[in-house]
Amino acid sequence: WMDIDEAVRIYRECKKVDQEYEGIVRQLMTYMMEDSRTIPSVLTALFCARSIERIGDRCQNICEYIFYYVKGQDFRHVGGDELDKLLAGKDPKE
Repeated sequence: WMDIDEAVRIYRECKKVDQEYEGIVRQLMTYMMEDSRTIPSVLTALFCARSIERIGDRCQNICEYIFYYVKGQDFRHVGGDELDKLLAGKDPKE
């Protein structure tokens, strides 16, 4: 019903969405600086990219809720190695 392994996989994939979004923003900003005539269309593309990035954020939130519901552990404010251990099913304090 609630697949914790799939939730963890999707959670990690959402990090890639954030990285792709940052790359797209940099690329589109470059287009606007090179040719000001592209500003209206680039802004539209930026808004679309931001909306997709927000969908990824919502998916990540759902994964956090599933993890908490199944495991009873909140990892929203855990980072780095502790998060990796927790997602792998290990005790983060070890």
